[in-house]
Amino acid sequence: MLPGGSQTRTAPAATPVQAAIRALNQGRFEQVETLLKGVSDPQAVVVRARADIARGRYAEAEKALTPVASELPSSEAALELGLLQMRLGRRQDGTKMLEGVLTRGRDPSTAADYLRLARAARALGQFEDANSYLRESAALAPDDVMMNTAWGELFLEKYNKQDATKSFQAALRVDEEWIPARIGLARTVLDENPPMARSLIERALKTNPNYVPAHLLLAELALDDAKRDEARAAIQKALQINPASLEARALSGAIDFLEGRTAEFMAAATEVLKINPVYGEVYRVAGDHSARNYRFDEAAELTRRSLSVDREQPRAWAELGMHLLRTGDEPAARRALETAFKADPYDVVTYNLLSLLDTLDKFETIREGDLVVRLHPDEVAVMVAAGDGPAAAAAQLYLDRLREVRLDIDGGTLREELGMSESPRVGELLAELLRRRRNGQLGDREQQIAAARELLSEVTG
Repeated sequence: MLPGGSQTRTAPAATPVQAAIRALNQGRFEQVETLLKGVSDPQAVVVRARADIARGRYAEAEKALTPVASELPSSEAALELGLLQMRLGRRQDGTKMLEGVLTRGRDPSTAADYLRLARAARALGQFEDANSYLRESAALAPDDVMMNTAWGELFLEKYNKQDATKSFQAALRVDEEWIPARIGLARTVLDENPPMARSLIERALKTNPNYVPAHLLLAELALDDAKRDEARAAIQKALQINPASLEARALSGAIDFLEGRTAEFMAAATEVLKINPVYGEVYRVAGDHSARNYRFDEAAELTRRSLSVDREQPRAWAELGMHLLRTGDEPAARRALETAFKADPYDVVTYNLLSLLDTLDKFETIREGDLVVRLHPDEVAVMVAAGDGPAAAAAQLYLDRLREVRLDIDGGTLREELGMSESPRVGELLAELLRRRRNGQLGDREQQIAAARELLSEVTG
């Protein structure tokens, strides 16, 4: 059964190319070659190239696609070649190829034609055009698996999880084993429902154990649970399939950085940039995971380095703004967030952060040493008018409490780490941990969580 859908069956393949597409979806790369032996039409070339790309054989794929793309500049081969060139950081070549797909394919007549235009437009950052092309494709073939998957991926990229979910489910109702749609659905619930995401990923891997994005999503889940060994194992599986996977190498490098192996991280980044010289993601990903571990100064520095490699990253600008907010550098945070929002006005989180900064601009700042308190002017006026009265005493007590050494964990983190659902018990643990922190008995976040586990075992017997 599909989440929110009904049980379906996988449609049988009717031609060698369709059978090869099915084999590729299941990660049976060698069978793709067998099925397409002696088949030389353009679509067969594309499927072979996709199998090569999935295994990191980028040069072989480019060699096969180039002559077909030159002869048929609006074809699927031209699209795949343009996407590959973009992946390898050759943006000028990739942009030219993808623009050729759009300009020479201006007379679409089939759902596949509109889908090809949509994929090219999305890769060029023309999201509204991509959405329009997908709408036309859906009008001609509403049950097309690839179209619904592509539409779901576009919605997900533009932060519309609700419509992304509907599109992925529509694809899976037609073909319940279509792996990109199942992994897309897992991405929609990754933050809100990690157990469901894991279940979807594991099911996908049963069908296709060679799907790199699935292994990397498992690695992300493991890192969210502070299970770095498990994450490394998942990344290694991905690299065994595609040794040139930029995403896998970046995530592996991030773990090196978190664990203090800076030389290894820098070496890994250098190797990644040999594959794609503008892949700033290798630093952004490390910055993102540093921030998840409360290392915000390092996160900001890594994200700046990412932008020094490639300034055309709205996501990196947005994350830099968030990191800088957490370090207290509001002016620089605003500049980064405004840059991000100008490039990607669909980003709701960036919009909300800019709105927050607009509100904070009207607040007044109270500084005492390294303590910074932002208060609405009306609240400050009440404190001043109170003089030495009860309100002033309460305000001073509030400042004293803020000045105390603070914990690096919160109730939500404890509930996740300890598998707890009882809020009162979480509050008790936080209070005891704060007492120990004040007394100098606790250090970093990991020590705090370890102490919380010990406390919980003591009170539960």
